[in-house]
Amino acid sequence: MRHAARILGRFASQLACADLPPEAVGCARRHLLDVFGVAIRGRGHENAANALRAMGALDGSRGDISV
Repeated sequence: MRHAARILGRFASQLACADLPPEAVGCARRHLLDVFGVAIRGRGHENAANALRAMGALDGSRGDISV
């Protein structure tokens, strides 16, 4: 498994946007904008507030986690 992850990581790290088909870049941009739109629109939803409270209750969620 580590071997496959290393191969995929090397491939991804050497990939440039110019290497991708324009259709793939367009789809990626559209999906990224969709994610941002959903995040912005959902920010005020009760479920988002519940999730933020739950994350705040987790140990280390304030940025004190060592990496």
